[in-house]
This record gives sequence, C-alpha cells and structure tokens, in this order.
Amino acid sequence: MVRWKLPITLAVVGFTVFGCSGSDDDLFTEVCEGRQLVPHLSPVSFGELRPLGNATEDLHDASRTPYSWPLILHAPCDQEVTIDNACIVGDIDHFTLEGPSDDVASRGNDSAVRITYNRQSPNSGDEQDNVAIIIESNAEDSPLVVPLCARVVDGSPDNSEPLDCVPPSETSCPN
Repeated sequence: MVRWKLPITLAVVGFTVFGCSGSDDDLFTEVCEGRQLVPHLSPVSFGELRPLGNATEDLHDASRTPYSWPLILHAPCDQEVTIDNACIVGDIDHFTLEGPSDDVASRGNDSAVRITYNRQSPNSGDEQDNVAIIIESNAEDSPLVVPLCARVVDGSPDNSEPLDCVPPSETSCPN
C-alpha cells in the first residue's frame, strides 16, 4: 500500500496545478468560432404511437397522440444567434410548431421550439409522417434542418428501433 501513496499524491498535485484549470466551456470556445446554432438531438424519431381513442389527453405521454416535445437550440460559441423564423415542412398535416421561446440564443441562454404530433388515425402499412423543422437565423450554417418522423399504429407500438427519418427536400420556410 505504501508504494501507491507517492504516485497518487503527485498525480493529484499535478492535476490541481497544471491540468484542471479552466472550464469545459473555455476549452470548447477555443475551437468554436462565429455564430453557430445546434439542436440537442437530430434526427428526431417519435417512433410508433397509438391514437388517443377514449384515453385522456396527456401531451407528455409518449405512447399516444397528441404528443408534444421540445427541441432545444444551443448557441455554443461566444456570438449571439438571432432566430428569424421557425417552421415545419413536409407532411405537415399532423404536426404543429410553437416558438421559438426566445428570438436570440447565446452561450448559456438556449432557445427552444415545441413540436406536437396530433395524428389520430393509424398510418397505412409501413407509411410514416416525415417532416423537417427548419430554423432560419444569422448562424453561419443557417438554415438548420432537423428531420423528424413518427407514425401511428393500431396495435402495440414497436419502438425497439427508431424510425428512419427521411427529411423532405424543402430546406427553407415558405414565405
């Protein structure tokens, strides 16, 4: 046991003096330049859900529609990102979008949009609903395109594997 005390002591002193100064944010800032906007998840698969039927509506119940979910938008760099527009494109009949929660995202101050999937009739066969959330901003990589897919089934949902989201070809919000 005595053999390990000196190396452990030296390691603790070394990390304290040389290796553990600064924060993770400082490390990321060194490689982060300009204006960037990133989603906390992409693509987004809601998977298979059941129609509401006679059940009580609960927007947070991930097994039935309608189902509501937030997409968090991070601005990891030092420069603020102004969000000009947010929309959904593709098979939009069964989706609604609210937000963004804030028109400006900055490091440490995220924004978000809320997506609600409200299909009540089952999809046919293997059909699924594919959309893309489009976020237009002054970020260098604007527009941000986040594929989203879901399907409603009659029986028990099989969510052992996420759905393969196929984004629509549109990459900008309609005017």
